[in-house]
Amino acid sequence: MIQNRLNVSFVISAYTERGMPQKAIASLCGCSQQTIGRLLKRKGIRATTRKERPNQKSCPKMFSPEQEAEMIRAYTKEKLSQSEIANLFGCSQTGVGFILRRNGVEITDKRSPLPFDSRVFDQLNDESAYWLGMLATDGCVNSQNAISIVLQQHDAPHLEEFRKFLKAEHRVRFYDRPSGISSYAVMKIVSRSMAEKLKGYGITQRKTHTLQVSEELANNLHFWRGAIDGDGSLGMMGKNQPTIRLVSASLLFIQQYKTFIERFTDAKPILRKSITKYGNDFYSVNVHSKYAIELAKLLYPDGFPALSRKKERADKFKTMVLRLRRIIPFQMAA
Repeated sequence: MIQNRLNVSFVISAYTERGMPQKAIASLCGCSQQTIGRLLKRKGIRATTRKERPNQKSCPKMFSPEQEAEMIRAYTKEKLSQSEIANLFGCSQTGVGFILRRNGVEITDKRSPLPFDSRVFDQLNDESAYWLGMLATDGCVNSQNAISIVLQQHDAPHLEEFRKFLKAEHRVRFYDRPSGISSYAVMKIVSRSMAEKLKGYGITQRKTHTLQVSEELANNLHFWRGAIDGDGSLGMMGKNQPTIRLVSASLLFIQQYKTFIERFTDAKPILRKSITKYGNDFYSVNVHSKYAIELAKLLYPDGFPALSRKKERADKFKTMVLRLRRIIPFQMAA
């Protein structure tokens, strides 16, 4: 859990001695405000009100030399804006600018965005097709041209691979779910040009129920490996029947996947419609037995990007030898 990786002494010192709000501490530690609150409560530290903390909007003289050094590092190294630093330290943006100038830091602009390669999807290749598959399933493009992929916390190393693909200096960030049951990791950038390029591939805003990718992606095995890594699964039915499954709320998208399987393998998958406990429709295509082994060999060749835990399961599938008498025919409901 994230709490196990926090610097407890820093959190306590920042809250009790420096008077920093929990939100600011959470931003510095890369976790949620709720995580900081639970840690302080566990240590028996009472939550204080704004009035009980030092006057955070006062003169910049309230900050120690160490805190000013942290501000300078955040501006020059982490490329945070003056506004973001002000939010972190609970002071005004004007105060941050005063401290930076007083320490001889050149104010370059209002916001210094972290660099990345916005042209990585201009050409479709094995690697870009794979990450387009991840974006089509576990990704999001919002109205502000923010592009992100969200994965479970234990899959965070895979987001580091996405960051390297983008040639980005952004950080993978961690958050707690509101339920407190699990945590997740996010890699996000903002790019209007990249968002427009994704739109050309069919990956648009609010795509959950309407996703339909371009023909060049629909026939690309690397794209479908990315899609399986995002919203698919590899598992066993019973003791000896491997299964590969892809789920989507978009009927058009799942039909494209079904067509791909029928075109490039001998499988005859059956499309299934289900309803969630919230009453929403979703669709799935399952491939079983020897056809799942055939599909694993097609989608998960060695030497290409893949989510490690699913690649390991695919490799196990590829080594399986099923005797004909042990293959159990499986029919899914229409």
